[in-house]
Amino acid sequence: MTQGANVLLHWLEDIINQGIAQLKTTNSTYWDNIATLMVDHKLGSIARRIRRFGPIIQEQEEWFNAILSEIGQLYLIAKGLTQLDKQPDIVQIEILAQAGKSITKKEILLTPAVNQLMLSMGQTIGQEEQLSFRKTWYWLDKEQRFVMELDFIVGRKNSFPPSVPIGLVRQAAIFQYPSTFPLRVLIDHIQPTQQEIQPIMLKDFQEMLQQFGIALGQNPWLVEFPCIIQHISPILQRNKIILEDQQNNTIEIVYKHALSEYLSLFAGKERIHIFGTWNGKVFSPISLLTNGIVQSIL
Repeated sequence: MTQGANVLLHWLEDIINQGIAQLKTTNSTYWDNIATLMVDHKLGSIARRIRRFGPIIQEQEEWFNAILSEIGQLYLIAKGLTQLDKQPDIVQIEILAQAGKSITKKEILLTPAVNQLMLSMGQTIGQEEQLSFRKTWYWLDKEQRFVMELDFIVGRKNSFPPSVPIGLVRQAAIFQYPSTFPLRVLIDHIQPTQQEIQPIMLKDFQEMLQQFGIALGQNPWLVEFPCIIQHISPILQRNKIILEDQQNNTIEIVYKHALSEYLSLFAGKERIHIFGTWNGKVFSPISLLTNGIVQSIL
């Protein structure tokens, strides 16, 4: 991995020296060759990120900034790998995870668990190469934070394991994957309960940005920051969905017809509380809270 990190550093430095704009002329074979080289050096996660360079350049209008951001993050990983022994233990674990060193469920189950109440906040599903993944989001009452359980299946024919339905509270053993900003968990021994819990909400988008900045300081590779923004008013325009907070600040979210149809039920009415994730550029709604009840948006 250290040898691969040095190869990656030289490649990234060459890109900067030659100019990012020249990447526009590269083809898929170029990216596949670089990715294969990273796989040969046990840097699987980096290989997957490099394979995405081509589609980003070809499909995104603002590809230059997106690629520049990716280059910066890859440089941090590579530099961290070459100086791994100088880092605190938890930072070493984070760098290795970003590079592609995975921790198995069997290993996580050998670590201490925290038994506590959790509230199911919703799910997101996606596809990456040959894997389908599902992220199930929870609010942990004892630790007062959001976490995510990640499930994978190979191909499209298999099905995900059962999960806690959205809006229900359960008692469970929570096993934490180590990270400088811990989000991913493994959940076991789920038990029914009659207790109710309420997640903490952020007052507006400004507070969301502040909290995201703090989280990013802990983990510069943070992909998603989960939060609830309270008192949101949806504003629907032609092929546009805008969310307005109680300070009248607005953000535009990715337009989806089904999402627009659903949010139209609340437009111009009492403000709602929306749970979702922020990646530094885009807020992705997942569920909303009305009268203390969590409801799936889609």
